[in-house]
Amino acid sequence: MLTTHPAETTDSFVLYIKGIVLLSKVKTFNLRFKVKYPGTEVDARDTPAFSELQSALQAFQRGIPDEFRKPVQVTNGALDTHLYMAHLAPYTCVPCPCLRACS
Repeated sequence: MLTTHPAETTDSFVLYIKGIVLLSKVKTFNLRFKVKYPGTEVDARDTPAFSELQSALQAFQRGIPDEFRKPVQVTNGALDTHLYMAHLAPYTCVPCPCLRACS
């Protein structure tokens, strides 16, 4: 659902919502990781959950339809902020590999 974007049901707002859902999943991962591995030297990047999130973020980006590939587009005389944020979300969402630095 989050990584496929059928042309007949996709617009910039749909992409924006999917990006926000991915951001929520990354936040949940970061919080759960800190609870599950408090004060240990476990690298978050070595966990299956991290790999799954990275794959979802990459698939989200790869699946963006051609007509929405350019992040800065003007619609009705204004910047399409939903589209811009949808493109920004995967970069904002990168799961934090060094949770001590993110605390």
